[in-house]
Amino acid sequence: MDDGMTIGGSLRKAGFGGLSDKAAIERVLAEGISAKGAGERGYGIRTNVSMYTSGLKGGVLIVSGAGAVELTFSESSGRVSQNNYCLEGSSSTLDGTLISVRIPFPTGEVDIHDYTN
Repeated sequence: MDDGMTIGGSLRKAGFGGLSDKAAIERVLAEGISAKGAGERGYGIRTNVSMYTSGLKGGVLIVSGAGAVELTFSESSGRVSQNNYCLEGSSSTLDGTLISVRIPFPTGEVDIHDYTN
């Protein structure tokens, strides 16, 4: 958890227009957009979310500003499902970003390189 400018705030500052906080999280996950330049990027949110959900069969909750996205691996379908939430208009928005990870225990080894995009 941090108390920074939020994912959406960071992207808006980098010139990505009027993205809502929820839309910013969705685009980071779907497209891998980043406020950092190409030479400054690390593994990032998208790779880590893929590793925790598809690789480790767990779940991830990202809450940033007025947006929230929950991704969970379903044993029954063998797929990752995504639920999106918008907190805009609510008195409860987060000043910053919270990323929560839930993984089953015990779990096997996972190679992060299998999940880089």
